[in-house]
Amino acid sequence: MIHSLKFPDDENSKLPNLYLSKCQHYSQTNPLFSYFCGMYSIQTALMLLGSTDLAEEQSIEITITKLLEYLEDIKRTKIPKNIDSSLKLRLEYSKLLDKKYQKLTSLINMSSGNSEHLNFGQVVDLFLELAFLYDVLRGVYPIKNFSEDEAAVKTLLRDCSDEAIEYRIHYCRTQASSILSLVKSGQDPNQYMEQLRIVPTDLDQINNEDDGITKIQIDDMIKQVMDLPDDAFEENESEVSAKSDKSDEESGNESENDSISSDSKPRKRPDVNDLPSVPKSGRNVEESTEDSHPTVSKPQHQTTESHEHPIGSDNNDKTSTKRERNGDKEPLSDKSSSFKSSPSPPPSSIPVFTHKKQIHYSQEEMKAIMENDNLLDLAMKDAKHAVSALNYEDCDTALSKLEEAISLIKEYKLKNS
Repeated sequence: MIHSLKFPDDENSKLPNLYLSKCQHYSQTNPLFSYFCGMYSIQTALMLLGSTDLAEEQSIEITITKLLEYLEDIKRTKIPKNIDSSLKLRLEYSKLLDKKYQKLTSLINMSSGNSEHLNFGQVVDLFLELAFLYDVLRGVYPIKNFSEDEAAVKTLLRDCSDEAIEYRIHYCRTQASSILSLVKSGQDPNQYMEQLRIVPTDLDQINNEDDGITKIQIDDMIKQVMDLPDDAFEENESEVSAKSDKSDEESGNESENDSISSDSKPRKRPDVNDLPSVPKSGRNVEESTEDSHPTVSKPQHQTTESHEHPIGSDNNDKTSTKRERNGDKEPLSDKSSSFKSSPSPPPSSIPVFTHKKQIHYSQEEMKAIMENDNLLDLAMKDAKHAVSALNYEDCDTALSKLEEAISLIKEYKLKNS
C-alpha cells in the first residue's frame, strides 16, 4: 500500500513527494527511518492546504490519511514498545544516525592516503544520505518543542542537540559538494580526503567558519580572564578616572576659574540678627521699625492711616478676637527670615473676610460632649460584636452584646433629651 501513495504531481508537492519516497525506500530496511520520513512528509504536505484548488486539497487529504494509517501500523508492529514517547523516538533515531556517521569516518580513515582504495561515490552518497536524515530529525522532533522535563535529557546526549544537528547537515552537504567538484574537474581528491581523515563528532571540535575562532579557544580565553587576580583592573580604572578628572578641569573656562578662586576663601556665616525682618501686620510703621533692625527702610507709600483704619468691616470685633487668640501678646518678629521687607498693598486691593464668631464651651460642657460620643462608640462596638457572634451562630453572646448596645443608646438619648 505504501508504495502506491503519492501526492499531486506539481511544483508545490515536490518536498512532500521527496520525503514520501524516502519513507517508501526505508519501509523494509529501517522502519524507524521510514516512520520519521513519513511524518515529515505529512508536515510539509499540511503546509500546502489552503494554497491550492479544492480538488488538489482533497487529493492531499486522502494521501495524508492513508499515510497516517501506515505510520500507525509501523509504530505498533515494528518499533519497540519501550520507545513510547517522542523524545525516545528522537534519541533512538539519533543513535542510528551516529552509527552511519561512524561508518563514514571509518571509511575515510581506511583509505590511508590511497585514493584507489576509496570509493568516492560511496562517500558522497553517505554524506548526502546523512544530511537528508539529519534534516528530517530536525524537522519532526526539534528539542525546543519538548517540555522542560524531557528537554533535560538532551544534556546527556549532546550530539542530539539542535545545534549539533544543524552543524552536521551543513558539514555533510559541504563535503559532498567539494568531493563532487574535484572529481568532475579531473583532480585527485585524495589530498582533500586527508583533511577529512578525522571527522569531528562534537561541537567543541568544530571551527566557526564565520569568525575563524574555535569554541575551545573561546573557553581558554574565558578561563584566562577568570584566573586573573581581583585587582588586575584597578590600576587601569584609577588611571582612567584620573584622566577624566584632569580633562574636566582643563575644559573649564577662565570665568569659572576666577569664580572658583574667589569662592575658595572661607566665608563668614551671617548673623541671624543682621537679617531684615518682615513688617508686622496690624501695627503702625513706627512700631515695626522700632522692633526690627534699624537698617530696614520705611515703606514710602505706607502711612499711619493703615493703623487708624484697619482692614475689615468690624474693626473692634477683629481686634478683640485677635488679642484673645494671641493671649494679649504682641506677635514675635521673625528675625530668622531671609526675605526683605516689601511694601504692603493698598487696602482697596485686599479682600475683606467676615470671621464667624467662635463658640466657647466650659469644662463641664466639653466633658459631657466627650462622654456622649464615647457612649455611641461603645454602642457601635457592641453591635459589631453581636453581628460577629451571629456569624458563628453564638446566639447567647449576640443577645448579650445587643442588650449592652441598647442600654448605651438609651443612656445617650436620655442625656441629650
